[in-house]
Amino acid sequence: MPRHTLISTIAALAGLAHGAAWPEVAAGDFESGIAPVLLDRCLYCHSEDYAEAGLKLDAIDPDAPEGRVWDRVRDRVSAGEMPPEDEGPLTEDEREALLAWSDHAVEVAREQAQGEGPERLRRLSKPQYAAALHDLLDTPLSFVEALPDDPKSRHGFSNSVVAQETSSLQLEYYRQIAERALRRAIVEGDRPEPVRIRATLGEGVGLGRDYFTITGYQVVPISGDDALIDILNPEGTPYRELPGDHTKRLARFEKNVGIDMRGSHKDRFRLTPDGMVLMSGLPQREVSPHTWRGPSPHMKVLARRCAPQEGPFTIRLRCRPLDPDASRVPSVRAFLGARTDDGMEYKTVGEAIEVRPSDDLQEIVFRGDLEDFPLPVLDPNDTDPLSGIFIFGVWNDHLVKDSKDSGPELLVRSIEFEAPAYEQWPPASHERVLFDSDGRAADQAAYTREVIRRFAERAFRRPVSYSEVERYHAFWREVEPLAESYEEGVRQALTAVLCSPSFLYTGRPPAGAESHDLASRLALFLWNAPPDEELLRLAAEGRLRDELPAQVERMVRDPRAWEFVRNFTHEWLRLDRHETMSTNVRKYPDYTRYVKQDMTEETGRFVLEMLRSDRPITQLIDADFTVLNQNLAEFYGVEGVRGNAFRPVSLTETQRLGGLLLHGAFLNGHSDGIEPHPIKRAIWLRERLLGDPPPPPPPNVPELEEPGKGAEKLTLKQRLEEHRNKPSCLACHEGIDPYGVVFEEYDAVGRPRKARKSSPIDAHSVMPDGVELNGVEETRRYLVQQRSDELVRSLATYLYAYAVGVEVDYVHRPEVYRLANEVGSDGRMIDLIQALVQSEAFSGAPTEGDSR
Repeated sequence: MPRHTLISTIAALAGLAHGAAWPEVAAGDFESGIAPVLLDRCLYCHSEDYAEAGLKLDAIDPDAPEGRVWDRVRDRVSAGEMPPEDEGPLTEDEREALLAWSDHAVEVAREQAQGEGPERLRRLSKPQYAAALHDLLDTPLSFVEALPDDPKSRHGFSNSVVAQETSSLQLEYYRQIAERALRRAIVEGDRPEPVRIRATLGEGVGLGRDYFTITGYQVVPISGDDALIDILNPEGTPYRELPGDHTKRLARFEKNVGIDMRGSHKDRFRLTPDGMVLMSGLPQREVSPHTWRGPSPHMKVLARRCAPQEGPFTIRLRCRPLDPDASRVPSVRAFLGARTDDGMEYKTVGEAIEVRPSDDLQEIVFRGDLEDFPLPVLDPNDTDPLSGIFIFGVWNDHLVKDSKDSGPELLVRSIEFEAPAYEQWPPASHERVLFDSDGRAADQAAYTREVIRRFAERAFRRPVSYSEVERYHAFWREVEPLAESYEEGVRQALTAVLCSPSFLYTGRPPAGAESHDLASRLALFLWNAPPDEELLRLAAEGRLRDELPAQVERMVRDPRAWEFVRNFTHEWLRLDRHETMSTNVRKYPDYTRYVKQDMTEETGRFVLEMLRSDRPITQLIDADFTVLNQNLAEFYGVEGVRGNAFRPVSLTETQRLGGLLLHGAFLNGHSDGIEPHPIKRAIWLRERLLGDPPPPPPPNVPELEEPGKGAEKLTLKQRLEEHRNKPSCLACHEGIDPYGVVFEEYDAVGRPRKARKSSPIDAHSVMPDGVELNGVEETRRYLVQQRSDELVRSLATYLYAYAVGVEVDYVHRPEVYRLANEVGSDGRMIDLIQALVQSEAFSGAPTEGDSR
């Protein structure tokens, strides 16, 4: 912008100040003390023509102070980051004037914003909606996959009021999902006949039949002499043992069911007279043609175009360990999915189950819903013999890293699949809605009114009024004559209930239901699910607000708290970057998908342990423990951890794994998949742990390029210095690079290293406040000893944003800082959550000292 334009702009601003609604002293301060500073020191970089970091200061209206603008000015000036170092510092008078004016502008803007009142109406997020539907109707969680993903707030959360949108298309999805869920929950007719397939394994156990087999590349067939495949009746008896002719019933299975070991090395399994022995799983290298295969060995049953596509299922395994050593036990992991040309597309079923030493066969059962799994697409016009193949199977999930290590072996005698596998008929979901009552036949209308009332109370998570029930009952009376059955008429009425804002939203409850709304918000916060009976009972008795501390303690120790921790941690710490990172597995061959999955789990389980223990918040940075299972412990080089279960592991002084800064999920997610990325790691540290995000880079800023020919021996710090010497990079990188250099001693998969190519590691750094640090260990101590208040404030900010559903800014910051100060740097995570839940912003209750 030309200088004369800047002068006229400032003059206009100064003129506006005289007529402003602010106190006279503030108006005078702006004209005499603020406008000249903006003109001389700020507008060159922060004007319409060149709004560095998205900050424009040439269109200020003193009559309507923009709180976000002046809040940013205050933060940058107080931190000494504005103006940049090469422009020279502000004088003390200029600095004091800008800070005083900024404080005043922010306070005026805050008072205006608070006068608008809090916004409490909040839509269920996609995971919360899935949990609510599952709680009501026991539906598969995948029913909600058609819904668009929730947009993310500035803090990265998908449950934010500010970011939420509800389009007409989304409302139509809600209707379709409700109809589908109610068709699944409320049934008609006789119990569907299940498909039951059992494969028994062992030398000579078969009848010499030619089962369905696939020939070709890397196929490992099992002889018909060593496998017996039976189709069972609903009671579990093979049809071949039943009297009568079952040829027609069995025709669709005879040549379409078989056993497959494709993707398994022949030396990692064997057949004995007692069954098939599976050695511990050896993960495949994550390169073609092995990418989409399970570990070796894995045994699976193939069913071509003869398996059901929906309903609950069970997989039953009869097995036992071969190794009597109780310190090394196999575990079973079941999977289900579809065969593909290059392997299989699958999901695992539940958790792996350890098989304890025993001389007898043990039955292990896995349960799930077919709709939650990637099933083959069945096209009646497709005659390709390799299409439409459904698979289910198991592997020994005691994973090993070396092909010479057989691990604890598992003997599998038989595997059985059943679907749809209803434990009762009608299912429990049906009976919860259409409860047994003599009144159904005597007065169907009165019975239906009670059905609607009970269902609506569960769906709305509060008592419902007569007028609310009557609205849906009137709708039922209207559609009932046109419905093909009584059940269909009820489904239509309940579909309307599930499309109601009272189900889809929390906040703004009807008079008298405020405590129930608090119960909903508390459960959605700490469980990501609807409230349970105890919360609703306390709400009905009017005692929930008084019982909040005890309820919070109960809820964080409930297994459902894992859903809160997993969702919050995933979005707070940007674990999505780790999950989507494409890592060079040729450089890191032992970095498998199972290590990657366990790294994500490690971070969530670590935060859960922090929440449930009495450890101070600062141990998020500098902990003397971490949470590992055997697979991840072996990858990190930690000995003595056995089994798949994650558990707290105490660390020695030489085991540098404690705290979020050393978690593989962070270090890998903020690399480029080949080398560590210091800028990404630095920004994450400042933004996610210190609550001090650097401004976004200007447009067209070059990436940190690889060194050119002849410069391979440059250290990372030297490369950063070259990058920083570019004029467009200097100002920002002075406050970023020091935080990233300290991580140079950790590679792209989170393990320590001493050199990069031929260059020694130089992790020495000077922080913006002048403190010299060398590596992550010194950085952790520095953050705990000198920056702990910022850590607690940052955690309070993210928890507040997640729990209340807002984007924390100048309006909310005083309350957030009050919560952080109340807890203090020695406080625990549970202390912070307790203070947050009892705050007015969350619970609606006045805080101590409130004038209301």
